[in-house]
Amino acid sequence: MSIEEVLIVKKKRYWLFSLVAILILGIGGGYYMNKDQEKKEQQQQLLKAQNEIAIYVVQNYKDVTQIDFDTPLYSKKTGSWSIDLEINQNPDDWLSIKFILEKNKTRIISTRYNQDDFSLKKELDSYNSLDKITVNYGGIQ
Repeated sequence: MSIEEVLIVKKKRYWLFSLVAILILGIGGGYYMNKDQEKKEQQQQLLKAQNEIAIYVVQNYKDVTQIDFDTPLYSKKTGSWSIDLEINQNPDDWLSIKFILEKNKTRIISTRYNQDDFSLKKELDSYNSLDKITVNYGGIQ
């Protein structure tokens, strides 16, 4: 093989490796951007779910002035989310809510609380605004 042929083979390898590297970077970047977009969409869904849960609390319990959410947790086993929330800055008035995120709404599966210490009274009300309620979303922006 002559020197010219060796140089041509080296140039072909160089361009081949360059093309492969560009393809890998492009695919990896696209994957990263897709995962980032999915995470943003999930954060928006969780924020919407917390708003719906806050409205549920206001509609079902009397004298709610503040709701403090913890960070939501996802269960791969059940496909559901759970979140704890404290009401009116009273550690005895907490709820643990399990819910499922559906396309256009949040479906609450269960609500738990300590019956011995929970002081809020159950009262159904069609009020569906959070205007007079302070809501802290537990790290979700």
